[in-house]
Amino acid sequence: MTSTLSRFLALGAFAAFTATSCAQTESDTAIYMLNTLPISEQAIDDFLPVMQNNAQNSREEEGNITFEVFMNEDGSSTIYLFEEWESAEALEEHMETPHLQAVAAVVGDAFVEGQRETSLRLNRLTDDTPPAPVSTPGRNA
Repeated sequence: MTSTLSRFLALGAFAAFTATSCAQTESDTAIYMLNTLPISEQAIDDFLPVMQNNAQNSREEEGNITFEVFMNEDGSSTIYLFEEWESAEALEEHMETPHLQAVAAVVGDAFVEGQRETSLRLNRLTDDTPPAPVSTPGRNA
């Protein structure tokens, strides 16, 4: 199951973009984010306390609904973040916080060589959600 999740995230079935670009999207609806951070095994012990501090402080921010940090059961060093924000404005304010800036200061050097963060902005499907075509990047619709 763990490898299934990793493969799903790696497929790129959804458009990957940075959290900064998500913050620039204007919306009054909740923002759901799934972030994948491919942290190297050599950097994980130094990275985790910085990320845990970010998570704790993010949960206390006005406009934050959920901020959860996950790792694979197999003990690999990839970090998964699930975030829910009340609005794009709340996420934009989060992007300026000192605890997130501390993560930004260390995360680039902590990545597995040749890999980078992926951030997915998710739309919650409800009974009222109109059907939308599903497309795969790189394929004709």
